[in-house]
Amino acid sequence: MKLKLIRFALALFVIPIFGLGQNVIAQKSRDLALVFKSKGSVEVKESEATVWQQSRRGKRLDDGDDIRTGSNAFAALVFTDDKSLIRVWKNSNVTIRGEREEKTIKKRIRMEFGGLFINAKKQKSPFIVETPSGVAAVRGTAAYFILTGGRLLTMVLLDSVEIANTLQQLLSGQGAMVTEGNTGKTDGQSTLEVETTTGPLPFEAEGIREIRLRFNTPNGSNDLIIKYVEI
Repeated sequence: MKLKLIRFALALFVIPIFGLGQNVIAQKSRDLALVFKSKGSVEVKESEATVWQQSRRGKRLDDGDDIRTGSNAFAALVFTDDKSLIRVWKNSNVTIRGEREEKTIKKRIRMEFGGLFINAKKQKSPFIVETPSGVAAVRGTAAYFILTGGRLLTMVLLDSVEIANTLQQLLSGQGAMVTEGNTGKTDGQSTLEVETTTGPLPFEAEGIREIRLRFNTPNGSNDLIIKYVEI
């Protein structure tokens, strides 16, 4: 009789602890980001769901939630810990990944196709961008990440981003640094390339501002346009 009572008491003791652990894990992966702006067809598929639903302003995103945009559409997301911004370009598919660590979120984005602009605050741990054609580590920067022609283009506007062909390569320190004003190119297997950025920006991005100055010269007036990133 005593043995049965002991077993019953242990069962009551173990069940609450197990439930508490599951709840802590769930809380660490919930409310990582939210949709604060969108245009056109923007859909979200929650991690446990099988159906895509039209997104709405203020939609909260958990670990594993997918976002996709249609043609002539975009979505602007913000992480809930430090207000780091992400603009998801048209015809894109991304997955939000992350886990809370004290007051910060260990951020991770998986992009299957399309383009992103990230305007991130300084990170305690690297903000990882993963794609089929390469990976990048953001610690606090403003940069575009574009998948095109089987390659990942990393165009850095502010500070620097480390790029690599694989996550293993990146974590082992075998990547290449792309600094402000340069574009890194990866395809998942070949030698990493870094060159000076040329041409216009791929698309409008959250946080980019413009100052236009007009100068009068003996030959007439000239406009100087200065683009900068608002952090």
